[in-house]
Amino acid sequence: MALLRSDPLAKVFADPTKIASVFWRIPTANDSRKHGFLFPRAAYGLLPEFAGFTPTARRNYSFPIITLWPDQRQVWKASSFRHYHRYPERRLSGLHPVAYRRTNALIIGRRIEGERILECHVVARNSIRFQRILRYRSIVSARNGTFFPDLSWKPADRLSVSWSAQVLLGRFDRLIADRWLDAHGRADNAVGLTVQKKLTGVTADNKPIADYKGVEIKGMLSGKEPTGKVKLFLSAPAWKDGLSSRGRLLKYGYLDRKKRRALKCTIGMKANAQHLRLRIDDDNGKVLLLRQGKTVASWDFAKLDARLQEKVGEKLLFLAARRKQGSTLQFRYHTVLYLVEPSIAQFIALLRTGMVTVDSRLHAEGRGSQRDRGFQFRVRASALIQLFERIESVRTFPV
Repeated sequence: MALLRSDPLAKVFADPTKIASVFWRIPTANDSRKHGFLFPRAAYGLLPEFAGFTPTARRNYSFPIITLWPDQRQVWKASSFRHYHRYPERRLSGLHPVAYRRTNALIIGRRIEGERILECHVVARNSIRFQRILRYRSIVSARNGTFFPDLSWKPADRLSVSWSAQVLLGRFDRLIADRWLDAHGRADNAVGLTVQKKLTGVTADNKPIADYKGVEIKGMLSGKEPTGKVKLFLSAPAWKDGLSSRGRLLKYGYLDRKKRRALKCTIGMKANAQHLRLRIDDDNGKVLLLRQGKTVASWDFAKLDARLQEKVGEKLLFLAARRKQGSTLQFRYHTVLYLVEPSIAQFIALLRTGMVTVDSRLHAEGRGSQRDRGFQFRVRASALIQLFERIESVRTFPV
């Protein structure tokens, strides 16, 4: 399977598969062309040990290294790695001048071609690029001197599974893997609620941001064709009918069992009982909402794509077996699929075939008010994985 570049730190390097380990640090006033660039003790493993090194010896050590600077005009420099016994401390010297600017972060990757070859990149601290690197690793802020060593960097793994997904998989390994768990709830979605509660402590949400730092958590029973529908995201259309919510209830709605005016219905490519249907306008990049052939609202492809990436952009799908122990329902999660890169083109294709639909959830309440729970897009469970460009099995246990 092709490597995924979901880790923003990996995107710094032209070819992350050639990087064996990674380290970045923000310079301080103590870093200069004269003194060199301070190398924290936690990052010592990035480079080999000095030959014959004795910690108590009153002598300095050094060896030459090559630093590559793909983003600078000077492609490479003859640099050195030094140990000073007086402090003691270790420093890189002979670096490109941009390495010492305190407005930047210096990102270093040790190349797999040689343990003394370092690829160096400078990223502005206030740039969106660097802020994404921080958020990906749950680092709230970075001051001068802040550093982050990743000496266990595994290019293939790191590119295919995001930092947040790795955290969840670690919790899965400790708390869930290969054991039976009592179900949380008794509804059809208990298989998802159980794993979500165990991993995050939260059972469900319809907020714009996914369940855990960008990763959506879903559960599904294995051993049979998935049934039902999976919620994707909420998205309000741009209305063109000039009506208020109350006006739409009066014009498009019906009386429900509680004798309330309501517009609760599923809308797809075929007209429903309320004469509502969808149509794809490829020329203008819109999904149209029609009533009796007249456009009353629409969604831009771009808006739907943004919500798709925001809520569904990265998903862990947990497949489970089920059993009954007396009156207690239990699940055993045996397979985890990592789903990434949802495709708006595939989303539109599934809309065309009726595999993706949208639910209107509006009804009147007392004293002339309305409750609008929004337009919920859903996909048939059997078609869920068709939304994604890339699918990877990251955990498997015997069923």
